[in-house]
Amino acid sequence: MSTTTTMQASPVQSIGKTFGWILRFVVLVILYFVLFAAGGGFVAPYLPATPAEPGPVPEMIALLIVCCTTVFIVMWMIHSSRWHGWKLSLSMSVAFYLVMTLVTQLEAWYFLLGITIGP
Repeated sequence: MSTTTTMQASPVQSIGKTFGWILRFVVLVILYFVLFAAGGGFVAPYLPATPAEPGPVPEMIALLIVCCTTVFIVMWMIHSSRWHGWKLSLSMSVAFYLVMTLVTQLEAWYFLLGITIGP
């Protein structure tokens, strides 16, 4: 008769692992927030000077929500992936770049059609 042993993490290890994931998430959100804002600052002089309409939440809170959501989705995709190493890094980089570029172009076409983009 064989016995099967299962290794379980102690509560301290679980808390440490959870704290590590939360710390990574917060650092990545801060980094993404800063880089996203810096990128917006570089293109701001080239945008039309039309005032933005007020939304349901303040602008900085909305940007923070977008950053948190994006970082969470990317972290979840990386964590649940069976790939690792260069294959994962390259595929996630290409996918993120293409999605962000495509979404930005579609938003620019839809929302700026009557302002700056001619027929």
